[in-house]
Amino acid sequence: MKVLVFDVSGRYAHFRKYYTNSSSLTYLVPPRTTLCGLAAGILGIERDAYYDQFVPGKVDIGVQILKPARKIMQTVNYMKIEGPKDFIQPKNHTQIPFEILTGDDGVAYRIYFSSNQAEIMDRMTESVREGWSWYPPYLGSAPFQCSLTYVCDTEADYGVKDGRIRVSSLVRVESIKEKTLDILSEPVSLYRENMPRYFDNGRTLHETASYLYDVNGKALKMEVKEPVLSLEICNEQVCVTFM
Repeated sequence: MKVLVFDVSGRYAHFRKYYTNSSSLTYLVPPRTTLCGLAAGILGIERDAYYDQFVPGKVDIGVQILKPARKIMQTVNYMKIEGPKDFIQPKNHTQIPFEILTGDDGVAYRIYFSSNQAEIMDRMTESVREGWSWYPPYLGSAPFQCSLTYVCDTEADYGVKDGRIRVSSLVRVESIKEKTLDILSEPVSLYRENMPRYFDNGRTLHETASYLYDVNGKALKMEVKEPVLSLEICNEQVCVTFM
């Protein structure tokens, strides 16, 4: 399987939880739907026009935490704009709690991208390698722009692994074999979150899944029921599951 590996990093991020309403809460890591939107923006595909091309199986994406992040709560002042004058003298406004991710050195994630659509895979690889994006990339919310750093593109082994392995990426809870997760041999800070997987046309949420990860980005030792991506990066063997 051909896979593209690249890093995204920035000072701040906000990945809105799909079930929040007035208070804008954030995930600690970008959901699969956010990463699909990021990839579509790099390729120049219009909003809501890429869902059929980015369903699991056609496009597979994994994500790994590179820098631990923390949440801070800010208040955003929203104005009701009905005409040009309201920008100068707004009649109504409301304050909404807004959760933001940041860290001592900002936030950063490693993305593992693969597609069985040759055109998408080739264009994505070329764009990231050259550091070029059709639309400005950002971490979940438009004010939080980010940079893309090419790591590698290579042929990787993809298949079911026997025994326990160290998984560096987020992993779906349903993919972990029961009672095989190692939480005793070394300290871990586990986090479990329910995230959207992909949208149908019309931006209708099709499927969600529960994911498990270490908030500090440590690889977790476990047995996995589904195929695992295995590749070498900087002389280190890495195992990744797709979201």
